[in-house]
Order: sequence, then structure tokens, then C-alpha cells
Amino acid sequence: MIRRPPRSTPKPSSAASDVYKRQVADVLLSGDKTVGTTETVSGDGAGKDAISIDTLVTLLNTSGGTSDLTLAAGVVGQIKIISMHTAGNDATLDASDGNLGGASSIVFNAIGESVTLLYNGTKWAIVGQYGVTIS
Repeated sequence: MIRRPPRSTPKPSSAASDVYKRQVADVLLSGDKTVGTTETVSGDGAGKDAISIDTLVTLLNTSGGTSDLTLAAGVVGQIKIISMHTAGNDATLDASDGNLGGASSIVFNAIGESVTLLYNGTKWAIVGQYGVTIS
């Protein structure tokens, strides 16, 4: 007869520890929801406004002035979502400051306008959009 070690009994876990175990950089998986960290970039009409590559979602606020956006290079496969949260003026991301591939600029000017970008190793590619002006 072959002796097998006793079966271990699973340890009970709390919902909080389960969420912690499934947490990945800047993304939290909670049940059927995926939640990414956010930042808000506010335009004041002066200078450049940098979009962080360390957050999944950037919310734009142009109630104080226009926003000339910049977006640094990411890492291959990185996703970036940018959405107009509070409108008042235009927010513009262009190819020279945004490492965009396939477009010269993206303009946001109304609440809800959004774009989803994917970094392909050399440029940010537009993989989805809602309401923005792409040229």
C-alpha cells in the first residue's frame, strides 16, 4: 500500500486578502470589475500639461484654460485611457508631444470624449475613441 501525505485543508481567506493577491501594478481586479488608478490633468492655458504613464486613466479638466498635452513613451503593450472629465476649453495631444502613431493630433473638447491608446514599442497607437477629433 502506498502512503500518501495527508491532504492539507485550505485556509479560509477574507475578501480583502483575495483582492490584495490579485492586485497588479495600477490595476485592481475585484470580482467582475477592473479598476485602474487615475489622475486628473488640469489645463490653465499656459505651458505643457504632462500625462502620467504611471496611471491607467487620465481625466482632463479644461475649465481653467486650454491644455497642451504631452505623453512620454510607454512600455510595449501598455494601455492608456484619456477622457475629458470637465470641459471648458480644448485639450490637444499631438504627434510631436505625444509619441502618436497614425495621427497628427487628438483634440478633446466635450465631457465624455475619450481615447484608448496602446504602446507598440515605438508609438502610441489609437485602438479606440469616442467623440474626439483625430487628424
